[in-house]
Amino acid sequence: MTTPELDDLIGRLEVCTGPDREIDAELMRLEHDWEERHIGATDENDTPVKDWVWVNRATGEWRSTAPLHFTESIDAALALVERKLPGYRWGVSSAPMRTGFYPDGKPSYGEGFKAHLTEPSALRPMPTIASGATAPLAILLALLRALKAQTPESSS
Repeated sequence: MTTPELDDLIGRLEVCTGPDREIDAELMRLEHDWEERHIGATDENDTPVKDWVWVNRATGEWRSTAPLHFTESIDAALALVERKLPGYRWGVSSAPMRTGFYPDGKPSYGEGFKAHLTEPSALRPMPTIASGATAPLAILLALLRALKAQTPESSS
């Protein structure tokens, strides 16, 4: 996934407040580098129906499967972290987070979650930290930020 694609997905996760199947589909593409394809099904209005058929760009192999519930499940989000950043340490906690502003301009706070991912190293590297409305969203946002930091385009 390119840096602009990561930026777009990060932006969508930053404003997400709950499970989102479209983001789940993008995360499947991140994991497998496969693309979603329409295979001919349409609804009663001739609108293409998403059949969740994934085609490997390199081999042409295809898989018909619904995306995993990354934005809904802590287990699915952490399993993705383990596959994309093996060995990274992680943590999640509930935390107050800004939810908006009062009419007088002061910030309002509500419950949210904070997640961190840290590269395994004796040098004590700085963790990647993210906040989200739910624990899976915070974990996924920290993952994408850590992946973005590793891309050659973002380090220049």
